[in-house]
Amino acid sequence: MVYAAGRVRESLYPTFDLERAWRSLRMSVISEKTGDGQGRYSLDYVPQLVLAGEVDLDEASTVRSIVARDPATLNYGWLSTKVKADGERRRLDLVLMGRGSVEGIVRNGSGRPEPGAQVRVAAVGEQAEWETSTKTDQNGAYRVAGIPVGPVSVQASTVSGLIAWADGVVTASPAPTKIDITLLARWSLGAIAGDVRRWDGSAVSNALVRVATALAPKGTLSKTDVQDADASGTFRFDDLPLADYTLTAADENGITGAARVSVTAANGPETPAFVRIVLGATANVSGTVYEPSTGGMVPVPGAWVSDQRVMVVADAEGRYELRDVPLSTTGVEAANPVTGAFGGASLRLLTPGQVVTGIDIVVEAIGNGSVKGASST
Repeated sequence: MVYAAGRVRESLYPTFDLERAWRSLRMSVISEKTGDGQGRYSLDYVPQLVLAGEVDLDEASTVRSIVARDPATLNYGWLSTKVKADGERRRLDLVLMGRGSVEGIVRNGSGRPEPGAQVRVAAVGEQAEWETSTKTDQNGAYRVAGIPVGPVSVQASTVSGLIAWADGVVTASPAPTKIDITLLARWSLGAIAGDVRRWDGSAVSNALVRVATALAPKGTLSKTDVQDADASGTFRFDDLPLADYTLTAADENGITGAARVSVTAANGPETPAFVRIVLGATANVSGTVYEPSTGGMVPVPGAWVSDQRVMVVADAEGRYELRDVPLSTTGVEAANPVTGAFGGASLRLLTPGQVVTGIDIVVEAIGNGSVKGASST
């Protein structure tokens, strides 16, 4: 077991989508406690693998971090650390990341304030699920508070068809981030359509696709948006300012790809700019997890196995398979969730579609373990 203790404090610096992380963690909580009046906490008898590895927000079973939340402000903080020795004690202090505000003035093409404009404020990047909306007052001004710190995109539009976007960065400073917007006519906007494919040409269903321009500090011709591709891997973005765009995509296992495309006056709703995003090449890895016993090596049923990206659970015979592992020199780690025994292996994946079998991992109470096996394609 591992013992953890520390203190929770506030900070003014940005972080990633902790609300989403909290929801994921709530699905696989190992332990939950309330800090004392000075923000101190302690967690005893933590299973060894609980604090090891990265946070995977799309697989609740692989979240292995400590998250703290202030119930009054809803500010969050998190950390992730790797431990291998049974009985280890660690001091882990968490820093809560705050929220800030955005304000600005929406103007039309003549430079006059636009009262009653609809304003949509959305966090981007890792916090892409947070958004809210408001309207400008009689002076064309708007203000939105309680925004998670980090990158933000602001969209303004009117019932007459004017629209524009602006990007900025929200901090936890008492002074709001200033983002003014100048509206554009809809006829000056374009569209992008495309699809997401794997390295072998197969479609990637429900991939997460993000489109973005370079930041425009004064709020003109800037756009960031995120959506899911459909079951056939296709996607479409409308109402885009004429500009160069970078599109990125990721599947459910975190395999990513990127592409660039230009939207011109010729790329209206009927003739969108087409782009294909190809995800990086991958390979499959499989083997068996063993643990030493008095009678020799025995398989570990239900062992946890991870490539630092996703985690799988071995079957009743200790066998595991990791699919769609990115090509690179990668490490595979395994642990017995009952005894806390831990081990790992390192292997090099070079060929798209490569099938690596026999990667057997020996987990031990203390130490790095060992590996044996062979590769086949």
